[in-house]
Amino acid sequence: MDAASAPEGDSGATGYTFRVKLTEARSTHTPFTLCIDPSSSASLGTDFSLWSESWDYELSFGSDISVVTLPSNCAGVFVEPYRTQSWDYMIRVTGDESYEGGDETVVLKLGRLKSSSNMKTPDNVEISSTANTITHTIENDDHGVLVKPTSLSVLATKSVTYRMRLLSNPGGTVTVTPTSANANIATVSGPLTFDAANWQTEQSVTITGKTEGEAKITHTITAATNDYPISMTVEPVDVTVNALVKASLELVGTASAPEGDSGTTGYTFRVKLTEARSTHTHFTLCIDPSSSASEGTDFWLIGSSGKKMIVRPHRCTIAFVSPFRKQTRYKIRVKGDKVYEGDETVVVKLEQIGGRSTITTPDDVEISAAANTITHTIENDDHGVLVKPTSLSVLATKSVTYRMRLLSNPGGTVTVTPTSANANIATVSGPLTFDAANWQTEQSVTITGKTEGEAKITHTITAATNDYPISMTVEPVDVTVNVVKASLELVGAASAPEGDSGTKDYVFRVKLTEARSTGTHFTLCIDPSSSASEGTDFSLREANGKKLTKTSLDSNCTFVLIAPNKTQSEAYKIRVKGDE
Repeated sequence: MDAASAPEGDSGATGYTFRVKLTEARSTHTPFTLCIDPSSSASLGTDFSLWSESWDYELSFGSDISVVTLPSNCAGVFVEPYRTQSWDYMIRVTGDESYEGGDETVVLKLGRLKSSSNMKTPDNVEISSTANTITHTIENDDHGVLVKPTSLSVLATKSVTYRMRLLSNPGGTVTVTPTSANANIATVSGPLTFDAANWQTEQSVTITGKTEGEAKITHTITAATNDYPISMTVEPVDVTVNALVKASLELVGTASAPEGDSGTTGYTFRVKLTEARSTHTHFTLCIDPSSSASEGTDFWLIGSSGKKMIVRPHRCTIAFVSPFRKQTRYKIRVKGDKVYEGDETVVVKLEQIGGRSTITTPDDVEISAAANTITHTIENDDHGVLVKPTSLSVLATKSVTYRMRLLSNPGGTVTVTPTSANANIATVSGPLTFDAANWQTEQSVTITGKTEGEAKITHTITAATNDYPISMTVEPVDVTVNVVKASLELVGAASAPEGDSGTKDYVFRVKLTEARSTGTHFTLCIDPSSSASEGTDFSLREANGKKLTKTSLDSNCTFVLIAPNKTQSEAYKIRVKGDE
């Protein structure tokens, strides 16, 4: 294509050459179809026509070629034999003075001519998948109102502008009035006036966001001339109003770290804004009640100045982001000790300041509901007994194990004794002994399920040292004892037409919650509430299609089996017989 875009012009016709090319010349004509793509916005015959430049004739669309009738948007084109590898064609654009809504496009696509005769695209010619389409843009140069941009975004409570001008001398005074179709979401400034002196000068329109959402700004000609009538269409502007400035809390330092035996260690977090503001942005930082670590004993909050922040008596302190900045950094400062306390968490939450406070969080700032909390875990590295896992399940009559070890050299012999608080539901094995040689080695504790229910295994130090006193707390283990449960599950359709003949199978399964070491037998009975007749309307089958045999105990029942070990379910079928 020699020109990808050009002004339309006010009259006459202007041609723009394009070329159908082959990589090699051929000894016979090479025909193709040239189709106007549906994405074209310009109209054939009104806005443009297509010509063979080499032979100077207009292409005929929807005509017959050999035994093929082409679609109404397609014409036949070709490349001459022997002497050439290409053939030139032309888009001839018709100029006018009618505004047609803006720029228009002519999109042409080369395709294969398919025919039962010899007049077709040869099999040894392949159309490029990356160079089979051209686009020529007919640039508008007629009467109209230029609006730019036609889509934009703005923060709630903030303003943004777009621009408008005329495309031609209006021959008088023209007034364009913007209107918001969604004034609760965004408002727009008033009318603009254009005349012979200023029609080429862009004027600004101001949009102010009110609340999060989508709005459309439409435009009407409210004072008109012959060239700019009241009926003229002017492009609208699509507006996205984004929620107020969003604030979030982000942990920069590690989310989990050992406590240490002494001194302090700081872990950075920050308060962030999606947009910088021109004034201070205040919040509260609160120690969430879910924190297991104690502020003042296990940790402190440190301000951006490096000083300790006061969070009592309400477990909250003031935080802020400075003007023209998007973040402020703070720290969780953890205090090390040698007292066993287990892992502890510091949970900090960002909240708005409201009510009657003299310092408040601005109305145009919204705290993210998904990112308003951070958690830092203080990993225990002191004396203690590690129990893992601390919750498990077991089948009745079966056994399961958990493991225990010490977190430090006990300096002697320590005995930990497990006890079941619910021995009728689950029993537990006996005491474990640890010393300087084996304190790091995990030892197993065996729980045996007795009957369905919940049990708690507690632990006591029954032989102690200074570092592992009898008063030391050891985590318990929560035990759930389950029994194997059986259920019936329909896999096939719950409802389906009978059909006029033949049969259709619908699979169902007998399921167990756990596989068993022996075969599990059940009876499968046709319930009296069934309205279909067994034997006439349907039959019950094994997965292989073999009919299930009735029991001698009940003519409505049959035996079914779930095989041992290998499976938790067995498939069967309802075979429905079609009739008229």
